[in-house]
Amino acid sequence: HNEHLLWHVDIDEMLVKFWFKEYIPVTRISERYRSSKSKRSFELLRRFYDGITSFAFARDTNVASWTQIGEESVAYWMNFISYSKWNFENKLLLLQAEQSYTNGEYTEAERFYEASILSARQHRF
Repeated sequence: HNEHLLWHVDIDEMLVKFWFKEYIPVTRISERYRSSKSKRSFELLRRFYDGITSFAFARDTNVASWTQIGEESVAYWMNFISYSKWNFENKLLLLQAEQSYTNGEYTEAERFYEASILSARQHRF
């Protein structure tokens, strides 16, 4: 139970740091779990915030390893869209928008951003 509580504390901290654009702490928390088997709900959120943060770092630093982490997050989320489009689509589209933006595909990024917003509205997020 203590491990589960720690996951919740960590994901809450990731959320707060992410929204205040404090990306280094987000990646440090996420790194602790990258090689572990965590609960699926935590892993989904961890990969979402890790992906978006990694794409932001990739744009700021031009370091390929950040792009790779982001791309791994996109691939992970693509696996879940078939289980529940309602629940996962808007987040996957946002990750894809960040990926396109990072790759300099601005028209594609805009399309994904708009699709993510529309999906979130349609699914009442």
